[in-house]
Amino acid sequence: MACSESDLLYYLDKSEAKSFIKLAGVRLFPSGYTYGPHKHDDIEIVCVDSGVCIIKFVNENKDVYVNKGEGIIIYPEVNHKFIIDDKAKCRITQIQFALSDLDYVEELSKSYEFINSIYSKKQYEVIDSCLEVKGCINRINNNMQSRTLIMLYIVELVVHLSNSLSKVHHDTVQDKKLQSIIEYINMHLSVKIVIEKMCDEFGISSRYLRKKFKEAFGVNVNHYITIQRINLAKKLLADRSLSVVKVAGEAGFSSSQYFSHVFKKMVGVTPTEYRINHYRSKTSF
Repeated sequence: MACSESDLLYYLDKSEAKSFIKLAGVRLFPSGYTYGPHKHDDIEIVCVDSGVCIIKFVNENKDVYVNKGEGIIIYPEVNHKFIIDDKAKCRITQIQFALSDLDYVEELSKSYEFINSIYSKKQYEVIDSCLEVKGCINRINNNMQSRTLIMLYIVELVVHLSNSLSKVHHDTVQDKKLQSIIEYINMHLSVKIVIEKMCDEFGISSRYLRKKFKEAFGVNVNHYITIQRINLAKKLLADRSLSVVKVAGEAGFSSSQYFSHVFKKMVGVTPTEYRINHYRSKTSF
């Protein structure tokens, strides 16, 4: 059964979440500022209002850049260093708090992606929009004396973080599907590729696929396939035992005439001319 916001409020109240808030508010740092490495048993959320901050994760030796409008969630016990880009000052909205003793964590995790992520042993996650999260942090900071309001705003914060992470995780899954589709295309260049059938196989819409290809490569999916087929044909032309007709078939073109037409249009020369110019037999001296 899904847990409602009232269920979440009940469990947070039992955990006395107010006492777990270490800090909340807005801070301004000068360019080039650094702090750490350090780690803590709190969850830290940093939303960048202006400038750029860099979080260096020591164990992975990885720098994560967080730009204006973005946010980062740093999970407990993660060794990290806080760095401000040396080109400009940086203003952040920040909160540190803990939710380590929640009751019914398993049930809450099913309904709230943020709570699920806390216990998934991740080091961090980046969220690409944190306007609602910033609003919650500011309301928490302005009402630290009211336990009732703090509890309500913590619930709101968990809901907004969960919504943001659900989107991030959904986009990640979709990106993995896109990578799988690219691999599928590259493995099936020699045969007819039907876009709608391929999309059905990978569980995405053809509209989404066309949109993602345009974003990623600047061309539509059909043109991408043609580019890859021409690239394959260039490699096949190196084998002089293969006729142009055979190369056309191996590269997935319906006829050698159509292949030659597309090849010349994209490369500037015919397949035969390309073979002569690029794979001329070496002369022995």
